[in-house]
Amino acid sequence: MFPADRELVYPFLQLEYGENRFATAFNLDELYRTEDLYLGQQLLVRVGYASKEFGSDQNRVVLEGRYSSTLVFDGRQFWQHSVSWEALLNNYSGNSEDLLVSYSNRYFFRH
Repeated sequence: MFPADRELVYPFLQLEYGENRFATAFNLDELYRTEDLYLGQQLLVRVGYASKEFGSDQNRVVLEGRYSSTLVFDGRQFWQHSVSWEALLNNYSGNSEDLLVSYSNRYFFRH
């Protein structure tokens, strides 16, 4: 059995931050190509409120965001990580719905 459809209509506030730091590397993800690498930190946070008055089926707080940064880059090593999250907080029940948190790592080392 499938869950009932949800209707989410909401305004949101969003904050985004990014550093302007780049470098180039050769043969990292693609063979025989010079690639631009983003080395700075990035942060995005979005908060919204889905209300019945806007057309949603229930009142919910909507949360979403991501953060990523480069931990090491020295020509031989390249290490990045990122985390992202999204959730719905139901005001009626007080419970979280569809909570998802993801974390990823990328590490490259050249001899």
